[in-house]
Amino acid sequence: MPRSRLPQHSVCTALAILLAVFLLAGTAMAATTTPAFADEPAAPSVQWVEKGSRIYCKVDGVAQKGGLRTINGKAYLFDKKGHQLTGWHKVGKHYRYFTVANKAKGAMVTGKVVNGVKLDKQGRAVLNSQSKAELKVLVKATKFVESHTRPGWSQKKKLRTCYNLLKNKYSERSYRRFSPKSGWQRAYALDIFTKKSGDCDSYGSAFAYIANAIGCKSCKVVSSGGHTWAEVNGKVYDPEWAKHCRTDLFAYPYSKSGRGGTPGYKNARTYVVTIAPRTKALGGKASTASSRFAGKRGLVKMDGARYYVQNGKAVKKQWKTVKGAKYYFLANGKAATGPAKIKGAWYVFGQN
Repeated sequence: MPRSRLPQHSVCTALAILLAVFLLAGTAMAATTTPAFADEPAAPSVQWVEKGSRIYCKVDGVAQKGGLRTINGKAYLFDKKGHQLTGWHKVGKHYRYFTVANKAKGAMVTGKVVNGVKLDKQGRAVLNSQSKAELKVLVKATKFVESHTRPGWSQKKKLRTCYNLLKNKYSERSYRRFSPKSGWQRAYALDIFTKKSGDCDSYGSAFAYIANAIGCKSCKVVSSGGHTWAEVNGKVYDPEWAKHCRTDLFAYPYSKSGRGGTPGYKNARTYVVTIAPRTKALGGKASTASSRFAGKRGLVKMDGARYYVQNGKAVKKQWKTVKGAKYYFLANGKAATGPAKIKGAWYVFGQN
């Protein structure tokens, strides 16, 4: 039996109807969509300035001052006058550490171990009996350095200034008999930082912490049991003995031990306490305050996708409007494209 065929005009009519339905559906859907992506906003203007050996910062012309400030995705600390602060500080209820470096390099450290103290992912020191005792001294050493030096000075000038201050301005007094029990260096260092006096154990301990606060890599407290000094980057620093000796014991080499009325340092290193290394990874997976979005803000395009960055992180499950154009950012942080169902309603977005 032969197959029946539709009249040609019927086929045309059917196609026309389908086209009309498609166009109407597209018009209705387009009415609920939002504009295509807008241009990315301009990055903030950041200006770091060194004035009078102090460091300041302006963001879009506004001076940064009075606490923690986020600049290009990293956290920095400024005092009420706008001076940049580094090293160990108690900010609010938490202890935090800022890399001992000037300008953009002096950012807060997160997720690492600094001077034996663990920092969580938000940069807060993890407190226990050991870390509390250490932080008490570390913060005072930082304050000492800030009070008597300037960030713009060289490391050597900072060391010399602090050395001369202890040698010429601080007095000698013994508060206890030497005992090399755990943490002895902290108790002695606090003599200098809180009482401005002490014996050789106090001077040697305090100067090792001071050198660490200045940013020196290797800082140790060394004692024979009868005399104590600081060892910084392999050299002797002994401001207490220098009070009674004409020899300059600033960065004094061990090879000259016993000369010019100096102690026999080289063969008297009976007790050695190392101020823990300044920074090391926590479990090998830690990171600093930077991330893949560090230095970015607002609407950005990366790896073919759009993100909206706030405080160094991509927003998720949120609407954002940029220059009149609306975007929705999914759970993975990427801007929705094409058809997307959001809270029960369908939307159609432009492509990246």
